[in-house]
Amino acid sequence: MTRSGQFKFAAVLLLALAIVALAFALLAGQERGDIQGPSAVEALPDGTVWLTVEDRLWRLDPQGRRQAVVTPREHGVHGLIANLVLHPNGQLVASVRDDPDLYFLDAATGAPRGRVRPVWPQDLAHHGDRAITYAFHGDGRIAISTGGGHAVALFDAKGLFLARTAPGLYEFSNGLWWRGDRLWTTDTNRPALVELDGGTLAQLARVDLRRSEKGRRYLGMATGPAAGAAAADAPLGSVVRFANGMIEGHVVQVLPDGEQRPYPAAGTMEPRDLKWRGSELLVVDGAAYAVRRYAADRKPLPDFGDGAVRRELSAGLERRAGLQRDYQLGLVAAVVLFALGFVLAVLAQAGEKAQRLAAVGVDLSQLGTPVLTMQQRLATAMELFWPALLGSVAMGSMVLLPRDAAWFGLGRMGTVLLVAALGLGLGIGLLAYASRKLRRARLDAGIDALLNQQAVSVLASTDAFWSQRDPDEVPRETLILNQLGGGRHWLVLTNQRLLVFVANLRDYRLKAEYPRRDVLVAAALQPGQMTRGQRLQAWLAGGALLRFELRDGTVLQGSTPAAMTADRVAALLRRAPLEGLTSAQLRRAALRPPGWVEPGASGLQQALASLLVPGLGQWMQRRSGTALMFFVPWLVLVVLTAVPLVWALWGPRTAVAPELVRYAAGTYALMCVVAALDAWRLRRREGQVGAGP
Repeated sequence: MTRSGQFKFAAVLLLALAIVALAFALLAGQERGDIQGPSAVEALPDGTVWLTVEDRLWRLDPQGRRQAVVTPREHGVHGLIANLVLHPNGQLVASVRDDPDLYFLDAATGAPRGRVRPVWPQDLAHHGDRAITYAFHGDGRIAISTGGGHAVALFDAKGLFLARTAPGLYEFSNGLWWRGDRLWTTDTNRPALVELDGGTLAQLARVDLRRSEKGRRYLGMATGPAAGAAAADAPLGSVVRFANGMIEGHVVQVLPDGEQRPYPAAGTMEPRDLKWRGSELLVVDGAAYAVRRYAADRKPLPDFGDGAVRRELSAGLERRAGLQRDYQLGLVAAVVLFALGFVLAVLAQAGEKAQRLAAVGVDLSQLGTPVLTMQQRLATAMELFWPALLGSVAMGSMVLLPRDAAWFGLGRMGTVLLVAALGLGLGIGLLAYASRKLRRARLDAGIDALLNQQAVSVLASTDAFWSQRDPDEVPRETLILNQLGGGRHWLVLTNQRLLVFVANLRDYRLKAEYPRRDVLVAAALQPGQMTRGQRLQAWLAGGALLRFELRDGTVLQGSTPAAMTADRVAALLRRAPLEGLTSAQLRRAALRPPGWVEPGASGLQQALASLLVPGLGQWMQRRSGTALMFFVPWLVLVVLTAVPLVWALWGPRTAVAPELVRYAAGTYALMCVVAALDAWRLRRREGQVGAGP
């Protein structure tokens, strides 16, 4: 097996291992996601606490000892319980995620006692199974906040619809509780507590809570004041304030004037539920898998639950942390293995390319532009660009100015203006000098060779031309031609013909070929021969504007930074266009039209494939390197942005800024369109055999 073959085998093996590592990470991530820890909590009048842990209900006695574990699905309640509320009749009411029913459970045993399905109005029906929280009035009426429905709805004890809040009153709504015949609710994203009439749900009052601490702007779950609190100085309630993402947050006590008093918390907290147990507030913390406990005056108390309960909750957190480590390890291993495999694949491709080039016999002996070594390139580049680098440093020097600098008695502002003026003046002068030096490159063969090295490197390192040439054909000149609005092309002029390759940053495909006898005009245009747009193009290019006119009327025109090379190309085509061609070579077709696609090439299909999945059309064209350059960023965008964004909007589950939607959609569309255009431009043309990088 050749060295390239060994690299290819190792690359395939590493990529396979990367897939295995990714599968391991996904399995660990899925198992980690199944460990939810404690979620909903409710306290009974006798101090007993019901706590949901994973898909089970734990019953804890007033001292925090676990008395029983109930599995609701064994009684026909399927799914994870999202919330627990004590009904005025003494029963527990549970909601299940993605289920519109409310399940009544026996408060002593957890056994199901019935269910109620609220009858939602049509415009809120699809939010019924995603309702966030609910609360019961003493007469059995049910108030439900819809979250993404931006509304609160009211139902009678049997679930029949009674009323809803006016449109536009909320931007998401999560928490709510009854206070007598009034209903208090949260406006999540425009943080405020809203008081509603208990019969009509008309707004009665609004307490602004826009002031937040440490970026915790959004409102979450909420509960009223502790039972028995003195009416005169009682707070409105206790509310969870979330940071962006609605995971990390803290709990605050809200007073009637809008003042917020935080409950102390050590470290990061992820509040999941909060309920009063007599005069104690219980807060389920998803970050620590614990039930925090606070006195009515907000002083922290020891966590609820005895040692055995705490140890079991902590064990679940440790299992989740271990799976998180496995997930991260699998992802890192997958990335490293993929990167190593990709490097070996590139090395294998480079080895195969070198073998192909050795087989065709690369001959640059008659090329007008010399092949520069890396040392020669760096030396010439420094000679050309040092004024521009120095000018950039001069213009940015003001950033390094000390904060208290005051020179020549000018004061801080005067010193800043002086340094800015000096830096700007020196920078503009040096940049102008660099620009002038660049425009005089047509008089410097070394600089011209540097500016044309990209075209020479393509000729020396790819078989795009060598797979097309005749046995006695040798290249004389090569250059990159940038057409205004027409894309990038690579030209090779041989002793027989002019070949035009359509190009991107790494791929080159033959677009058309012209026998030299059919090139009627080849000239580097002078300023007096250019239109205003052409002069602008030549000025931006800093080189020359080259124009070719073909016998059939085709015109090829574009700019190139290598002005001296452009002059040599024009001179070669003006002199002895046949150069001793054989009669067989003279009979070659005068022009292979660039717009004619090889039958079966499916250029349109390839472009459409890349429009749907960037990189797919490039892969169909056997341009694996470019395919990865399009596919990997697209995949990252899909996984990290598009999927979470669509998931958030599908419901909706949370608010998404319109600017973010426009940015993500625009970026996605731009990637797809650019990939499709690249696939269309680089489609295989008629008569090409083996063309490509």
